[in-house]
Amino acid sequence: AWGNLVVANDKGCVISDYVPNEEASKIADFLGVDWIRISVGNYHSIGPFFAVSNEFGLASTLVKPETLEKVAEVLKIKIVPTTLNGGEVLVKLGALVHDNAILVGKRTSGTELLNISALS
Repeated sequence: AWGNLVVANDKGCVISDYVPNEEASKIADFLGVDWIRISVGNYHSIGPFFAVSNEFGLASTLVKPETLEKVAEVLKIKIVPTTLNGGEVLVKLGALVHDNAILVGKRTSGTELLNISALS
């Protein structure tokens, strides 16, 4: 599913390096945004590692800082690394991100909420 291979907002697009360069270019051209290709560790499915909106985003703590910086730059948003729901590293599984708010699971700890509050 493309949702596992593409992370996008209205400003940019991050595409798994599993997707051939020609296909990635077509996706970004269709969306009309800047784009980059990345991987997270040895995983081809990058989608679960990010939860983003047009205003801010969350990233897994497994994402390397230099990769996180590139993603934030292309999506033109502030992104914080965190876990959710008591240590879940796949942030897409524990968060619903909207331009005005973030909804997280009830097992999200105070420390994790503090990480998220760095977005404000």
